[in-house]
Amino acid sequence: MKKVVIIGCGKVGITYAYSLISTKMNLDEIVLIDIDKEKLNGDYLDLKHSICFSENDLKIKIGDYEDIEDADIICITAGVAQNTNTTRLEDIEGAKNIYKEITDKLKKYKFNGIYLIASNPNDVMCYSIHKYLGYNPNKILGSGISLDTSRFIEILLDEGYETDGYVLGEHGDSSFIPWSNFTIDEKNPNEVFTQEEQNEILKKVHNISKEIIKSKKATYYGVATNLTRITKCILDNIKYTMPLSCYDKENDVFIGNIATINKDGLVEKIKINFTEKEEMEYQNSVNILKEYNEKL
Repeated sequence: MKKVVIIGCGKVGITYAYSLISTKMNLDEIVLIDIDKEKLNGDYLDLKHSICFSENDLKIKIGDYEDIEDADIICITAGVAQNTNTTRLEDIEGAKNIYKEITDKLKKYKFNGIYLIASNPNDVMCYSIHKYLGYNPNKILGSGISLDTSRFIEILLDEGYETDGYVLGEHGDSSFIPWSNFTIDEKNPNEVFTQEEQNEILKKVHNISKEIIKSKKATYYGVATNLTRITKCILDNIKYTMPLSCYDKENDVFIGNIATINKDGLVEKIKINFTEKEEMEYQNSVNILKEYNEKL
């Protein structure tokens, strides 16, 4: 039996649960855990009523931490709500306290599956699971940089361009675009955009979440869809390569890289041939994340 446990059933967690129900995959049960029991009950009933005519024959229930022992994935979406006045990293104290409370409960039970982290600051919270639980870092994945990549691709599509590109580094203000490693409309990006235009595109990637939050207080559809894609690869044992926050052993950080995943979590972190500038940008992200990891 394939089981996903969702810890934190706010907008991201519940949208992820609905996306799981709506996507065909090898999934038998979804377990919802949240501290707001009244709201959770309403969401549970609403989700339950969506199953009958979906493509999946699965069960959903309100559970607790003992349900993790036979789970395949624990997805943690609990955290500090992002706002337009602070960066993700600046929310570290609140996020750290939430994760300490969660991991204290997780320690009481045996779990050997995959941790899928959506909470922010995403890379740092991945590291916190490794640090607080001593868990195998190759079985901890963060969704953060996949969302930055989705945003980058959509920004270009809105301008009439197609790309096989991606965003790397911290899921935050130090993320960067390794322009030398992909094409735009099958051309070298430097033939399509000036350096000033490239800088402006990266700025849009960094700021677009604030635009969404200003309009509707939260972002959740994009991250839920990306979480669902990662989940399907794990549960259906699909070997798939995509941008993710994963463990960089050399630098002892979780950071956005191109990663190959399957049912076992991280299979391989793909080596990227950076230019000197891109290497400096990657190392800048590493240094920032190391600084915040020390605050855990």
